[in-house]
Amino acid sequence: MKTNSLINSKMKKNIVILLPLFLTLAVMVYYVNSNTKDSNFDYFYLSCKIYSKSGQIIYKNPHTYCDYLSDGSLVANNVTDGVIRFFNKNDEVVWNINKIAHHTLMVTPDEKRILMIAENNLELNSSFYRADCVEIYDLQGQMLHQWCVKDHIPELLKLGLKPQSAWFSMWFKRSDLAPIKELVHTNSFYEIPENSRGSTDPAFKRGNYIVNLFGNSKLVLILDENLQKILWYKNLREFKKNGVEYTVDAH
Repeated sequence: MKTNSLINSKMKKNIVILLPLFLTLAVMVYYVNSNTKDSNFDYFYLSCKIYSKSGQIIYKNPHTYCDYLSDGSLVANNVTDGVIRFFNKNDEVVWNINKIAHHTLMVTPDEKRILMIAENNLELNSSFYRADCVEIYDLQGQMLHQWCVKDHIPELLKLGLKPQSAWFSMWFKRSDLAPIKELVHTNSFYEIPENSRGSTDPAFKRGNYIVNLFGNSKLVLILDENLQKILWYKNLREFKKNGVEYTVDAH
């Protein structure tokens, strides 16, 4: 009886752990479907895999995060070696930089810039914390703009930032990342598109950026087009949101 009880307990724990993964996959599939409603499309991609209309994998890039350009080139990051690479349409590496991106590594809709969330560390009160950066690059791999949590601590504390131990730190801790605590875990970084609210509220105008600082703080920020100023913020702790995106109706 004790053995059966132990097995059942482990199964319940596994279900609790796996359920969010299945839900995440479902959201990703929905996102793909919602962006491929045009019956004329031939292919769609999800992360680093390109699929046919029937769902067959026709190309797979061996990286963790990928985003493709219309000419077939792509930007990709492999978190195991901490290198971001830009490939041309012939799968040849054009440039690379030593950086670990997570959650966001994407080309802007006009295909002129690359947005990424980069992992970064901060020493605070003799402890090492994870404190991410959001960064913008051109297609030649040159950094254009950068905004890092560690450079805005006093301002963010006033907005509700709450340093904490990372509840999943042991799951994702790698040899290249020293901290076992997190100041924030940045989960999304998007360019704001044309929208109805942008005409009346300058913070929401096209070309600014919306950032989600996940963790105990759950702050949503809007940064200016050069990532220099916080133009607007909202504390979403009560909503427990993981990622935040922007709609054309400013919702």
